[in-house]
Amino acid sequence: MLTQTEQAAQQDPSAERKRKQKEGDAERYRARKAAAARVVELEALKEQGPLTEQQAAELAELEPKAQQKQKKKESTAKYRQVKKAEAARVVELEALEGRGRLTEAQVVELAELRPKVAQQKQKQNENVAKYRRVRKAEAARVVELEALEGRGRLTEEQVVELAELRPKVAQQKQKQNENVAKYRRVRKAEAARVAELEALEERGRLTEEQVVEFAELQPKVAQQKQKRKKWDAKYHRARKTEADRVVELEALEGLTVEQEVELAGLRPKAEQWQKRKEGFAERYRARKVAAARVVELEALKEQGRLTVEQEAELSELRPKAQQWQKQKERFADWYQARKAAARVAELEGLEGLTAEQGWSWRSFGRRWRRGGGRRTGT
Repeated sequence: MLTQTEQAAQQDPSAERKRKQKEGDAERYRARKAAAARVVELEALKEQGPLTEQQAAELAELEPKAQQKQKKKESTAKYRQVKKAEAARVVELEALEGRGRLTEAQVVELAELRPKVAQQKQKQNENVAKYRRVRKAEAARVVELEALEGRGRLTEEQVVELAELRPKVAQQKQKQNENVAKYRRVRKAEAARVAELEALEERGRLTEEQVVEFAELQPKVAQQKQKRKKWDAKYHRARKTEADRVVELEALEGLTVEQEVELAGLRPKAEQWQKRKEGFAERYRARKVAAARVVELEALKEQGRLTVEQEAELSELRPKAQQWQKQKERFADWYQARKAAARVAELEGLEGLTAEQGWSWRSFGRRWRRGGGRRTGT
């Protein structure tokens, strides 16, 4: 039985050439890496005493390969530094442009750098998208092969394929989790810095450097917040759909091969969704308790009866109570929006409205939709 890679090669000869080239590149990379590691090992032995004749010959042979790897590494690092510096310079110049403070030389510099950086960003996005497609296909293939393995239906070729892909996919998942955690730390730090700069701006105490920094970070953080909001909504819908599908598949008897593969792929996601829901419920309860305790402690404070321990407890709980209040307000806004939108739809569908009532409600509905679900006028 042919693997997916072999089937693709039969259908598209160019795919086979690309695959062989990729394998050759990977093999050369591994060889250079191994050579560099061996050189380090042999040089450590050399420091401890004379090398054997065989080791000395091996070191002489491997050193050029290790030097080649080091040069390539330095060249790549230098290229990335240049690209990063150009992107940072564009941000800096655009901040000056926004305040109308560009010199003629800077206008020329920005006109030269902006398309260059945009092109680099586009190329980077394409490379990332390609990388993600490959990783996603590998993860899906592992799920498929593990489903066959569970039924004892793997061929010898598929056993080899699974043994090769499984650690690779696990490593990629671990790396992805680390990258996500790092990304979130950076975003959190940027949001905290924007809040700090906003406080300084309100007091009129921003330096010129901080003005530039603020102009760079503020739209970035606002965009990330909006992006995160959309992603959360999309994630919520996708996980809910997947959880519903798992329930549907588990209720079926005599699943087909495709359905077993689908269930094997969806089950971990449904479990993750359930954990997320439980975590949300737990945080909700904790914030509610914190808010109630803050009310109690503030009442004691007004009476002048707070102990030192209670003062510390109040300071610790206030942020949680504020989160609870914000959550309540968001929920109230959402509830009112849904309720009013439903009422508009109901009234627009009624028969027997007077011409004036019909016009009034249609007008309100248009204003409602333009306002994104908020009442924009009377």
